[in-house]
Amino acid sequence: SGSSPRSAFPSSSAGIVTYLLRRVTYLLRIVTYLLKIVTYLLRIVTYLLRIVTYLLRIVTYLLMRVTYLLRMVTYLLRMVTYLLRIVTYLLRIVTYLLRRVTYLLRIVTYLLRIGTCLLRRVTYLLKKVTNLLRIVTHLLRMVTYLLRMVTYLLRMVTCLLRIVTYLLRIMTYLLRRVTYLLRIVTYLLRIVTY
Repeated sequence: SGSSPRSAFPSSSAGIVTYLLRRVTYLLRIVTYLLKIVTYLLRIVTYLLRIVTYLLRIVTYLLMRVTYLLRMVTYLLRMVTYLLRIVTYLLRIVTYLLRRVTYLLRIVTYLLRIGTCLLRRVTYLLKKVTNLLRIVTHLLRMVTYLLRMVTYLLRMVTCLLRIVTYLLRIMTYLLRRVTYLLRIVTYLLRIVTY
């Protein structure tokens, strides 16, 4: 145990054989121990390789997902660019429509001004027409009054004509009587003269 290998080395052949067997068994134990270590290390390496393969699978899966996400992002970017183009086109259409609406509003305001001017003219003409209607109604009243006067005069004339006709009838009757009397007088005068 504490002696040197030269002092522990036996001198006889049987001692040499036992010494060598001890050394061989010791070496075999060391080799088995090393083999166990190697197997343990190999197990660790295989386990690490499995972990690495699993990690590589995870990395490949993640890379696939990242590529899929990148494809989705590119597709979304394309869609966003397409939507931006559509939005810009719609904004152009809206600006064009707003310009047209402003132009139409200007036309409407101009027409409203014309309409207000025409309404003022129409109200002025309506005032004139109402004044003329008042004058016409006044004239119609005067005409109706004159027609009443004419009808009254016509009635008076008809009454006078009736009186004149009645007087003419009386005069004719009197003339007949006077002529009859004159005949009688002439007849009497003839008798007296005869």
